[in-house]
Amino acid sequence: MPNADNANMNGGEGPEGTAVCRACGAMAAVERRHYRVEGKRTIVVGWQDVTHCEECGAVSVVRDHSVGYERPSSSGVAPAVPPHLLHA
Repeated sequence: MPNADNANMNGGEGPEGTAVCRACGAMAAVERRHYRVEGKRTIVVGWQDVTHCEECGAVSVVRDHSVGYERPSSSGVAPAVPPHLLHA
């Protein structure tokens, strides 16, 4: 059984680091992309496993994981974001 953190997110089909293209069914490489979005009241950090198919050119999100935090108030309250995620 594959590890949940492996890039292979297609239920075990294909080698690790690949997934089945959702558009054409060909095997496609998986790339992990990290992101951080800052809004007026919240900060969201996370990552996505994305396939980019060389056969048909389709880009698909295979898996998304994100965590949202409330932005600290201007009253000097310490940020709610854990320090290891501040520079994600």
